[in-house]
Amino acid sequence: MHLLDLISIVCQSTLGTFGVLLNTLFIYLVIRRSSRQLHAYSVLLLDMCINDMVASLCSLYSISRQIPIGYTGGLGVSLGVCRLISPLSCSLAFVIWMHCYANCLIVLILCFAFRLYVLKRNTPTRTQTLIVCLISYLPTFLYAVVLMHGIIETNSYAEHRDELVRTVVIQKRPELLEPYVDLEGRSDKKSFTGVLSIFYVIMLGPLTMGVCLVVRFRIQQILRRFESMSAATKRMNEQLLRALTIQNIVEFVMLISLIIFFLSFGRSFLTAPFIEHLVFILGAVIPVSNPIINLLCIMHYKREAKRLLLNHIEIHVADFDKKASTTTF
Repeated sequence: MHLLDLISIVCQSTLGTFGVLLNTLFIYLVIRRSSRQLHAYSVLLLDMCINDMVASLCSLYSISRQIPIGYTGGLGVSLGVCRLISPLSCSLAFVIWMHCYANCLIVLILCFAFRLYVLKRNTPTRTQTLIVCLISYLPTFLYAVVLMHGIIETNSYAEHRDELVRTVVIQKRPELLEPYVDLEGRSDKKSFTGVLSIFYVIMLGPLTMGVCLVVRFRIQQILRRFESMSAATKRMNEQLLRALTIQNIVEFVMLISLIIFFLSFGRSFLTAPFIEHLVFILGAVIPVSNPIINLLCIMHYKREAKRLLLNHIEIHVADFDKKASTTTF
């Protein structure tokens, strides 16, 4: 097994597993341990957690990457357990992962917008927040449906496998003939679905960064001059803003790597196995980093997580002491 493949499998498997576990923990905290201050905002946090959990599951299942093979498109490669089922399932898992990344950007915009809204108007209800989430999710859902339809309609991998192996793999990437590697098929970046997949993410990324920076600046201005706000409320707003800012920075790093990756199509000086692996390892980092950032920055959830874990430890210690006291020698 090649070193980069081994690193990719270990990193994405580890990150995917931790992503599922951490997001499960945070989902429980959001549903059962949210304070009244976070009652409506917890809908957005829950949306982010569910999105990140699905992304982690897809990353763990497929361990996919795309290999640029010239101006025409890329070659899908999977190293995960999906290769034991079918190439189509690998392709669909990759599309769901891309859809989760796009939805994560939209949820980030909603979180910043929510923080600004509550500083200028009354806090919306949970139902109102949920409706906004559903409406904003619709474009990303349609994006995923179109990509899935394109994959299913053009799923002619079996017919073109020999051609792919002869014209691309043997000549340029013979290491892809290893038995642990599954070739999903060839994607055409000039097709409608190819253009949509690139344009939507590349368009949404800078838009998210710009909107979040402007809204963050506006929130900071309001917090500085809001003298009537209580110290506890101001601390909570600062904690939430800090968490969102760090998450925005992580998304920015991912966006830069994606732009470099898309530029590598047809440009041999940018094409390298290291870039191919790095982009999708960074993609697996985001679903893990979001719950960690929230747990570290939002003191309420940090305290509740500690309390939950300590309670479980105390229960296990009490059960152990009870069994030890009833044991006879």
